[in-house]
Amino acid sequence: MNMQHRDFTGSLIGDGGHVRFGERMKAIRQDHLHRFATGGAPDDSPWFVLCVLPGREKAVEKHLAEAGVEVFVPMRMGPERRRHHRVLPAKAETIFTGYVFVRCSRSVEAFTAFLGVEHVEGFVGGFENPYPVDADCIEEFRRKADAGAYDYERPASLFRRGAKVVIAEGPFVGFGGEILSVGSKARGDAVVELMLFGRPRAIIVPLAILAPP
Repeated sequence: MNMQHRDFTGSLIGDGGHVRFGERMKAIRQDHLHRFATGGAPDDSPWFVLCVLPGREKAVEKHLAEAGVEVFVPMRMGPERRRHHRVLPAKAETIFTGYVFVRCSRSVEAFTAFLGVEHVEGFVGGFENPYPVDADCIEEFRRKADAGAYDYERPASLFRRGAKVVIAEGPFVGFGGEILSVGSKARGDAVVELMLFGRPRAIIVPLAILAPP
């Protein structure tokens, strides 16, 4: 049986002439992001934490910033490295591997828009009720990071593997967990398993923001 739909108007989403399907979908997601996830949030609105692929934090930040989203990736100076008997100078690196902070209106449409961004895997706390971070907390953390408070070579208290700790400052303040591994000489980072909303999650954090429970 041959059925004809003579009243059909418009075009299929994949029928874009010289525009490929992937490019059309990318444009649609970008428009959705621009419409719902940018602007409109008061200055005291909370920030939310995106979970992204490790190593893609700056790429996500760049994409969101170009779309007009208020976005923050905390940075610090990393360690000096040695290669072939040469000392390589420290470089800027992200403080929280796998996390990007964004501020937007608290709406399903805005949260959905972020899930269409490449390299974004979800929200800390879940899509329906993402974990909010107080705006003043983010600003204080930004100020201290810019001042070098979390640089890799900054001395910190010595912690050992298996020690119970709490996050003493920053976006994850108040969360407790156990150190899975730690750098030597009381410098650098620790891998801490935190319980975030009922789920264990290993996070790399500067020793400088850890404290005994």
